[in-house]
Amino acid sequence: MNNQYLFNERYFINTFESLGPSAILFEVLNSQIKVECVAIIFIYGIYVQYHLSGQIQGSDNSVNNFILDEAVKNAFKNGAKYFHFGIGTTSHFDDPLLKFKTSFSKDKGGFL
Repeated sequence: MNNQYLFNERYFINTFESLGPSAILFEVLNSQIKVECVAIIFIYGIYVQYHLSGQIQGSDNSVNNFILDEAVKNAFKNGAKYFHFGIGTTSHFDDPLLKFKTSFSKDKGGFL
């Protein structure tokens, strides 16, 4: 794993303390009631921004798809008009992260 994607505990504490109810944590628990996957979503009125997500090592990638699909459904159910997934690690058409994010919708737009 690339260490640039590892954040310390203070990062998460600061995020939730400074953004308050605008920062939402989604969790998926496994059958042993242990966290399998998490996602942090920012909400600003009708705008929702996917910040980051992570899953335990060895878990099926579908758990990440599931959590983001649920976050999108929850956002629109609660009045969001826009859900922004962010970008990939590059703008190349074959960037795996960009491919993953664009798999959720055919619509593309700029960052608000």
